[in-house]
Amino acid sequence: MAELEAIEFTAMIISLVAIVNIPYIIKRRKDFIKYLPGFVSLMIYLIADNLDDIFPGILFVLIEIIFYFFGAILLLIAALIDLKKTFPKRKESRTKNAFKKKKLIDD
Repeated sequence: MAELEAIEFTAMIISLVAIVNIPYIIKRRKDFIKYLPGFVSLMIYLIADNLDDIFPGILFVLIEIIFYFFGAILLLIAALIDLKKTFPKRKESRTKNAFKKKKLIDD
């Protein structure tokens, strides 16, 4: 039986504290709900990572890989959604507006 690594166990404890606090955070800030699936996926990854040290086998390794991949993708999508809401696309650039104003003034 392999032993638990201290860094992995500590990361799992920290993420458990974060997951326990998520309902309070979401209650106060509704916009963080889009990050919840990624956090939960990474939490499952960390639990499977520690269980893999206790019960070696291919099952927990596959669970680790799948949930780590989906957690990263889900957090990336949530961050891109947040970015898109924070910085919406402009319809026209400033240089185009400047040329239009100059053209109208010259006419």
